[in-house]
Parts: sequence; C-alpha cells; structure tokens
Amino acid sequence: MHTRLPRVSAAFALLISANAGAQPAGSAAARAPRPAVSAEALGKGAETWVVELVPDRFLGVSLWGLALWQWLGIVIGLVLGWIVATLVASGVVAALNGLVKRTAATWDDLLLQSSRRPVRLLLWVLLFQLACSQLALPGSADRNVGHLAYTGYVIGGAWFLLTLLNTGTSLYEGALADDTAGELRSRSLRTRLTVARSITSVLLLLAAGAILLMQFEVVRNIGLSLLASAGVGVAVIGFAAQKSLAGVVAGIQLSISQPVRIGDLIQFENELGNIEEINLTYVVIKLWDERRLVVPISKFVEANVQNWSRGHLQLLGTVFIHADPTVPVPLVRAELERLCAAHKLWDQRKALLAVTDMSPDSITLRALVSVSHPDHFFDLRNDVREGLIAFLQRLDGGAYLPRRRWVMTPSFPSPEAPRETPSGE
Repeated sequence: MHTRLPRVSAAFALLISANAGAQPAGSAAARAPRPAVSAEALGKGAETWVVELVPDRFLGVSLWGLALWQWLGIVIGLVLGWIVATLVASGVVAALNGLVKRTAATWDDLLLQSSRRPVRLLLWVLLFQLACSQLALPGSADRNVGHLAYTGYVIGGAWFLLTLLNTGTSLYEGALADDTAGELRSRSLRTRLTVARSITSVLLLLAAGAILLMQFEVVRNIGLSLLASAGVGVAVIGFAAQKSLAGVVAGIQLSISQPVRIGDLIQFENELGNIEEINLTYVVIKLWDERRLVVPISKFVEANVQNWSRGHLQLLGTVFIHADPTVPVPLVRAELERLCAAHKLWDQRKALLAVTDMSPDSITLRALVSVSHPDHFFDLRNDVREGLIAFLQRLDGGAYLPRRRWVMTPSFPSPEAPRETPSGE
C-alpha cells in the first residue's frame, strides 16, 4: 500500500562496507559501532533514508512495539502534513479564485469555496501516508496506518460528493423563478429537489459507512453470518423500526403526491404558517410569529391540512363589522370600494359588502376582498377593517356604531291588586 524507495544496489552496499572497513582503528565509528536493529522492529522498509538520519541512541528505544523515533515521525507527519495541506489548499483556492471571478457563472465560485475542506482532508491523508511510508514501520503498524489512510480517503471522498450534491441543488434552487407566475412550479420543484437531496445524502453516507466497515475482516465475517439469516434479520429490523420506516415512506410519498410544498401557506391544527422544510421524517412550519412548528411527517400526512396556496395563489379575505341597524349600508359599501381602490395589495377582482346577520342591537356587515398572493392576505384585511371602523366613527359623529338601547315605559298598577274605595260605596 505504501510507496518504498528503491533498494540500495549490491555494488553500492559493498562499496560502503569497504569504506567502513578502511576506517582508522581510533576513529569514533570504530569505537562505537551503530547498534543493530532487527528487521521486525523496523519493518520491510528498513533501508529507508530516514533510518540513516536517526541518532544511534534512539534506535534501540521502543514504546508499544514502535521505536521512539517512529512515534516522533508519526506526530511530525500528522502536524507537518496538516500545515502543508492547508497551505497548498489555500494557495490553490487563491490562484483559482482570480480565474473563476472572471467568468459570469456563479457555480464555479461556490464549488471552489465549498470543496476546499474535503480537498484539504484528502491532501492531508496523502501526505501523512507518504510520511509514514518512510518510517520503516513494522507490519502491524503499517497495516494500521493503511486502514487509517483508507478511512480518510473514504471520508474525504464522501464529503466531496456531498459538497457537489449540496452545491448543485442550491444552484438549481437559486435559478428557480420567484415571481407569482412561476412560483407554484418552483415550489413543486423545490419540494422534489429537497427530498431527493435528503435521500441521496442518506444513501451516500450508508455507502461510505459500508465501504469503511468492509476493510476489516471481522466485519466481513459478521456480514456473511448475517446474510445466512437475512430473512429473520430483515423481519426483526422491520418490526422494530416500522414507525421510522413508515415516516421515510411517508416522506417519499409526500414528495411525489405533493399535497403541500415548500413555501405553501397552510393551516395545521389551528396554527397558520408557511412550509419551511420537508424532510424524510418531519416537516417544519414557520408560523406567523416566527415560531417553528416541527411535525412528524407520519402525523402530518394523516392530519387534515388547509392549503391556502395550492393550485393558485389568489385568495378571498373576509372582514366582519358590527354596526347599528340604522347604518346606511350603501355609504359603507362605497367606502369599501374606495379603500380597496386606493390600496396597493388589492388585485381589483372583488370588493363586496353584504349584511350577513342581524341581532336586536346590531347588524353584521361582511366585506369580501381579494388578493393575488397569500402574503397580502392579512395586511389587506387589517387595513380594510381599520378603514371601515374609522369611517363609522366619522359618520354622523359615530351614531351608527353598535350600541344597546333600553326603552323606559310608565308603570301601571297590577290588575290583581284591590282598589281602595270610600267607605259605604
């Protein structure tokens, strides 16, 4: 797995041996010969150039099966690899940043910035592996380094693919229309895109986890044993996770049938808000007061939901006003038409006024107004309500505001009461 330097040729070895034998008897090399290190302690790469740089007094010192200088080399490889990988990644991004800014497209800018970290991780793992290949590690340590590097490559590759997926979907969502004409189609595409991205991310993470586990022989044996009893295992897992699986299936069903979409204005259990997120297991509703209502997707699919923006964005809003029974209704109707005509949120479709109810003390006036978008619904209704109340307050000094009446009548004697008469009559 690791790259090795070429072995020293036999002729070069003989030449070194001859020079060593020709040293004076009083030299330091002759007095203190270099201690011999077993091939098991150094591994198969005992001839690497790093060994020649290690002082003699460190060759015999070992800790947990590795020489002390090898531990030091691993730490230096980690730290130095991270520094070099960071500098190289920053330099490449800085060099390419000037090129991508010259283009009119924005996808290359986002891809360059988002892929910086996974590329840095891959480069760090590569440098660390190259550094460890020169440390003459024993067989067991060499295999552990190989597993560690393999894990880093898989994590970095999966991270890079997830970055590509998120960047691509974000760019596609940004290119969708936000105007009223194309908003319904955009909501549908955003919903499908969000659920598809969630499913793809989960599958990619599962594949990466499986690839990581398959490098260990123990996991392979367990996998073969599980395959022998796959029927029982699937039944047990399915029974234990039936609610979770039902939620995932409901999320997929919701993305296909699309009774609601991202951005729709809905009413759910007396709460009014916009669909902000649709995931595989839950739905996030942004309420009018900036709260977030998180609903399990299985419950959301089974409940009754009022979708105020499905099929079209136009809505009719009602405003109820209570007034005195003597109010001149034509004047109030004319005021409603004037208010709507002067309001920028009215779409010029309907502005109607009708008497819908009556009580002994008041009558109920219902104003019906139309808007072209659900976001304008509450603002127009509130403004119309305020305008009509202000008109009633001004009209004849507020004489037509609702009020209670009591009629005072003279009292008469009860017919059952005896009348007093003069004596003798």
